[in-house]
Formats: sequence, structure tokens, C-alpha cells
Amino acid sequence: MKHAANAIMRGAATLEGRLPLPYYCECDAPTCRRAIWLTAAAYDRLDRGAPLLAEEHELRLARAG
Repeated sequence: MKHAANAIMRGAATLEGRLPLPYYCECDAPTCRRAIWLTAAAYDRLDRGAPLLAEEHELRLARAG
């Protein structure tokens, strides 16, 4: 659901938009509402095969492995 919300947010942004927009952290915690501020161009450069995660969540996932 968070991924779908991010896709809608990206669709609303213009290509020339230089202001960052808040995207949801796509972790599996149902209560997480952490915002990840990215421009449309930065969002487009992400590897969309992987979830968009807040930095703290990436560290926790790396340690869990």
C-alpha cells in the first residue's frame, strides 16, 4: 500500500519539479509513517526492485541478516 501511495505521489510531481516531496518508507511495519524527502528525479533514479526504506530501517535490516 505504501508503494502504491509513493507511485501516486510521483505521478503528481512534474518532471521539472526541483522541490523534494515526502515519500513513505516502504518497510513492513504497519505503523511506520516515516517520510523520505526526494525530488522526482531522485525518486526516478532509485532501484524500484527494492523497497524505499528510511536509513534507520536499512541498518536494522542489514544487522538482522
